[in-house]
Amino acid sequence: MSEGHGEEPRRVTMTAPDVRRDQVLLLVLVLLSLGVGYVCLRLVLPFVSPLTWAITLAVIAHPLYAWLNRTLGRSAFAAAIAALVVTVVVAGTALWVGSILAREAGTAVETGQQFIAERRWTGVVERFPALAPVADWLEREVASALGREQALARAGQWVRSAAAVSIDFAVAAVVTVYFLFFFFRDDERLLRAVPHFLPLSRDETRDVLRQMRDAIQAMVWGTLGVAVIQGTLGGLMFWWLDLPAPLLWGTVMTVLSVLPMFGAALVWGPVALYLALTGDIGAAVILTLWGAVVIGLIDNFLKPWLVKNKLRLHAVPVFIAILGGLYAFGPTGVVLGPVTLALAMGLLDVWKRHVTRGAPA
Repeated sequence: MSEGHGEEPRRVTMTAPDVRRDQVLLLVLVLLSLGVGYVCLRLVLPFVSPLTWAITLAVIAHPLYAWLNRTLGRSAFAAAIAALVVTVVVAGTALWVGSILAREAGTAVETGQQFIAERRWTGVVERFPALAPVADWLEREVASALGREQALARAGQWVRSAAAVSIDFAVAAVVTVYFLFFFFRDDERLLRAVPHFLPLSRDETRDVLRQMRDAIQAMVWGTLGVAVIQGTLGGLMFWWLDLPAPLLWGTVMTVLSVLPMFGAALVWGPVALYLALTGDIGAAVILTLWGAVVIGLIDNFLKPWLVKNKLRLHAVPVFIAILGGLYAFGPTGVVLGPVTLALAMGLLDVWKRHVTRGAPA
């Protein structure tokens, strides 16, 4: 046997300079990754709202796209048709409601000015003298808010603000439709790619994505949908009782109904009280019964049926998520806040399973 066959393989050992060099390279890589990640975050932030609404619309309208895709057999064409239908429905509804709201807002201002000019609360104060300080304070505040010069000045500011907001809204709407098309067309490809960017197993990723999808559906159908129904019922009762600006106040009730607790009662409650104080007891009783029984109980019966088990969260964290989302992201936060909460709960479940080594946590 030759001496060469008996030699042991050479062991390569890393010297101290090599170790330091690897550590420096790792540090540079981490810092570079953090820097690039920060820049990417700054690039994405302006598109948070369009992305949120595009994902929301894609989840809600996915059955429409799936049907079109099966019927037409071409994903790109089906995605374009689905995005067009969603755009027409949302934009058409928004323009129709917006035009009526603009008209009713002007009517409401005129009604308020007439209310101040005729001092219609005088009879109430005569019947209930204890309300005199409240009436004086309301007269000063409402007169200041609805004064002609103040109203004209505010109208000019509103026009300028509305022009700027309209431009921003139009750009955001176009970007949202652009994203929506690709979320429709590439939905399966995107879902397959997500696990590669998350340090989770395929099953864990599927569970987290399912919770986010359920949260979106629960918010749209169970919260926004119920809020629209409550606001519509409130506006119809205002119209039936011949109260001013029924669509305007119905819209306000819709917005307030998104928030847990009170909701639409913040509108119909004071109006019912005013009707009672002015002697219109019948209208006050009807409005109170309608608000407490019909509008109020919808949240207790219809919402659980629509949500079912999609959003298994207590009312308090949902309340914080909605208000915190509104504060942080504006109207987009109504959806983004609860969806972020659902994502956090899904990741928390993953941590529980890892900590307990797969045992029930």
